[in-house]
Amino acid sequence: MGAGLAGIRCAHKLWTDHNLMATIYEWDDRVGGRVETLRNFFANGQIVEQHGEFISSEHASMLALASRYNLQLDLANNYPANTTDVYWFNGGYYTQAQLNADWQKFGYALFKKAVAQAPWPTRYFRYKQTAYQWDHMSVAD
Repeated sequence: MGAGLAGIRCAHKLWTDHNLMATIYEWDDRVGGRVETLRNFFANGQIVEQHGEFISSEHASMLALASRYNLQLDLANNYPANTTDVYWFNGGYYTQAQLNADWQKFGYALFKKAVAQAPWPTRYFRYKQTAYQWDHMSVAD
C-alpha cells in the first residue's frame, strides 16, 4: 500500500484491529498521496491541505479517527438560518429538491443497471469486461 491517506489508514486499521504490522511502500518522495500540505504558498504563513476531502457527518469512521487523535475539525455547514443549497447546472439554478426528484426518476435505475453490468466486487485480477471498459473511459464519455 502507498503512503496516502488510504494506505496509512489501512495500515493503522490492520495494526489497531488485528495486531498485524503492514509495510508501506511509497513511490514518491513524500507521504500523503493526492493530499498535499502547502506551506509557504500563501501569505502570512497560512497552511492548507490541497485535494483534501470534505468529511461528511456520515463518515463515522473518519470522524471517530479524528476524535481519537484529538484533531480539530472546522464546521463547514454554518450557513445562515433558512438558507437552501442551490447548484448551478446547465446554465441555471438546480435545487437539492430537484436533484432528489431527478435521482428518484432516473438516477437510481441507471445506478442499479450499472451495478448489474459491473457487479461488486471488482478486483485488479477479477473483473468483468464492462468494469474494465468503464475504468478506461474519460469523464466526458
